[in-house]
Amino acid sequence: MKKCTDLNSVKEVAGCLLYTDVHRVENYPFLVKHPFTDSAFAAIAKNPEKVTENKVINILESESNLNRWREYVAERIDSAESADEIYSCITKPYRLTFMKYAGQYLSEKDFAEMLCAAWVSSENPNSDVNVSLSELLRMFRSADKSLLMTAEERKRLDELDDPVTVYRGVTPYNAKSVKAMSWTLDYLCEWQCIDGAAYLPQTRRRVFLVGYLDPRCAGEILPIERKGGKALSELTDHQPQGKRVYDAGGAAITQTASCGGFGGRTGLYLVDYNENSKFTDTARCITARQDSGMSHHKGEHSAVFFEYDGVYPVINPDRETVRQNGPRFRPNGAPSYCLTVVDRHGIFHRGWIRKLHPQECFRLMGFSDEQFFKLKNELGLSDSKLYKLAGNSIMVPVLVDILSRLKAVNEKYQIIKE
Repeated sequence: MKKCTDLNSVKEVAGCLLYTDVHRVENYPFLVKHPFTDSAFAAIAKNPEKVTENKVINILESESNLNRWREYVAERIDSAESADEIYSCITKPYRLTFMKYAGQYLSEKDFAEMLCAAWVSSENPNSDVNVSLSELLRMFRSADKSLLMTAEERKRLDELDDPVTVYRGVTPYNAKSVKAMSWTLDYLCEWQCIDGAAYLPQTRRRVFLVGYLDPRCAGEILPIERKGGKALSELTDHQPQGKRVYDAGGAAITQTASCGGFGGRTGLYLVDYNENSKFTDTARCITARQDSGMSHHKGEHSAVFFEYDGVYPVINPDRETVRQNGPRFRPNGAPSYCLTVVDRHGIFHRGWIRKLHPQECFRLMGFSDEQFFKLKNELGLSDSKLYKLAGNSIMVPVLVDILSRLKAVNEKYQIIKE
């Protein structure tokens, strides 16, 4: 270790990391992997003191945008007055990588303090492809232990038996790397299986875990007691009767005296999208496979049953593929398909089944229409990607509920101070 930090050499390391490739995150076009950003959208500040003069650009949109962003970050690196100022610009997944290459140019104090901060902020250091466990151990062994810990932490360490036996959970996923590393053994954890149907009309059971270090937090966040969500009709805009969406447990569309046309005799219901379908009160769990067509698994995802009077010609209803050209169904009252020796046509009466639209999936996840159309129109995402985004998301009102509780607990006990 050096007695004083070689700031110019640290800046050179940061500059090399800045010009590494920007990697896109699959299925998430606005997320990237890079040492200096995890978002495709970057703010280029003309004047840091005037936020209104900042300009947001998409660094994936063009080579010129990427170069502008790199020039802006390079200026910040060059103007940095300390190694810690540069370290703060590094994204969390790359902080240990930064320490791996810049550590040799840091003073003992800077190295120990930054290594401690990088270790605590890293989400999964045991699977870091840039820093092996042996390299990580080498960094810790070379660091000044008195600077890695507080006096209280050092006292607790000295009181432990030698050696100390530590037990950790093992699953098929991590069974090959049982000798892993952890930055604390003091995490307390609570969990709860929360069904999204208590917030929105979608059956979506997910396990949520909350870890905390302060024992005063026990029972403050989980469990969440909540019953009853919105009816599906509340999610739709104020539309004419024929365009409203109702769940199976709701009221059918009002039969009016003049029930001709689309609105008078139409109802929409949630139904399983498989061979043995049934009506459901809430939508099945939205998954990334929402766009995969009719399912062979019971209750995998939902569709919408569209009830309508009429008789519709169907081409070979008992076959998956057809030989004749044209749509599988013809409009009400249209002539039947051409009869041949091998073709057996049919009719469909009383209803249709259609998939949930991407917009409906996003509504069932708790996103606003404005947020949906930003993804669809401004980013130009296809329906298949929108289905995947919805299926891989967390239900917004569930997350908001948990985060609001976390905020309230923090304000109550002043755990993290501004």
